[in-house]
Amino acid sequence: MIEYIRLKSLWVSIAFFSFSLQFDDLYEFINSSRSFLNVIANRRFLKEISYHFRIFRV
Repeated sequence: MIEYIRLKSLWVSIAFFSFSLQFDDLYEFINSSRSFLNVIANRRFLKEISYHFRIFRV
């Protein structure tokens, strides 16, 4: 399941990349893709933290 989510997020970022390349404003694309990748990383980070706290609680 984790591999599926990772693969899906990769495909979403690829589609996002190809969609954003159609625009001329490359700086805007870099900023939006960076925030998009930060959202993915933060979600994964929060899931790992909650998983570790669940282990410590038991």
